[in-house]
Amino acid sequence: MRPGERLVWADQPVADLYAQQARGLVLFGVIWLALSIFWMFGAAISVFKPGHLGATVSLSLFGLPFVVLGVLLIYSPEWMRRVARRSVYIITDQRAIVLLGRAFGRTEVQTFPPDRLRKIASTEHPDGSGDLIFEHYWRVVGRRSTVVRRGFIAVRNVLEVENLIYKTL
Repeated sequence: MRPGERLVWADQPVADLYAQQARGLVLFGVIWLALSIFWMFGAAISVFKPGHLGATVSLSLFGLPFVVLGVLLIYSPEWMRRVARRSVYIITDQRAIVLLGRAFGRTEVQTFPPDRLRKIASTEHPDGSGDLIFEHYWRVVGRRSTVVRRGFIAVRNVLEVENLIYKTL
């Protein structure tokens, strides 16, 4: 924190709610994994002939990276829970801060001064938790485009936190 900056509020994301962002990846991962395993066995059976063991093994092992990718996609909610457990949301009297715990012990710091908090989009769930999105934008990489949402994702008592931001900043 900066000299003279005062902590107003801090909390961590709700891990299970944070992990729900990956539920589409799990379904895709199950389908991907099933097709990859089917391909590996199909390749092994269709090529298997006496004297062609090398080709059989090679074609079967070609599918192994795809199997690994499927397993990683299925595992993504647990990875998201780990990110949530290593992340912290902070409100000070000068700004809002998101500390995201990344892989290999790295931490990504996102800072939002008051002028970037004028249009907060909030989503509230029945239990009072939800998201406060400070900014969102399209990120285009090659032909792929994704929406990037930055802010307090999966926070408890979302309306109280939103009011605290408006009151403080």
